[in-house]
Amino acid sequence: MRGKYFRYDAKPTTGSYHQVDIRWINRQTKLKPGGRHALHWSIDGKPTGSIGYNIEGPEDGQATALRLVYSVNGEPTQERVPLDWTACNYGGARPWVLCPRCSRRVAILYGGRRFLCRHCHGLTYASTRQDASDRAIEKARKIQKRLGGDGNMTRPLPWQKPKGMHWDTFNRLRHEYHEQHLQGLMAAMERLGITL
Repeated sequence: MRGKYFRYDAKPTTGSYHQVDIRWINRQTKLKPGGRHALHWSIDGKPTGSIGYNIEGPEDGQATALRLVYSVNGEPTQERVPLDWTACNYGGARPWVLCPRCSRRVAILYGGRRFLCRHCHGLTYASTRQDASDRAIEKARKIQKRLGGDGNMTRPLPWQKPKGMHWDTFNRLRHEYHEQHLQGLMAAMERLGITL
């Protein structure tokens, strides 16, 4: 019988670190130089941390850096994170942050004593630790949320399609949900040695 096991030497995952996602910041602020903003993190509605950031660059130009303002063990810290821009196929430009340690172009920095890329922190994605049943159930959960559910797999799928969603998309997602849910349950039963 195959089963999960825990490795003490396993790398920590990206989900266990606070994240600064330049894509989210760009959607919220349009990365307008001179702006001062804050990010707040929480788990189940309970605050777990916050960080301030200032957008640097010429007043009427493109942002060149983020200045992260936070504290580590009560000690105020500031870190300047350069930005890089790449052209998009249909016009416009996409922002990236450059890791303060290795200068790798990334979309997300992960917090610790410093905000660095996942490679510099030695992080892995949580999905790499999931088995087939976990992956299938997680896909089903994401589909359920897309269909207007709350991610609780014990509740039935919503029968009303979300506003703006096409009926073909709604029906296709419902079908995919049931496939993934069944696949996850079958994989879990196999792992537990249950046969029908």
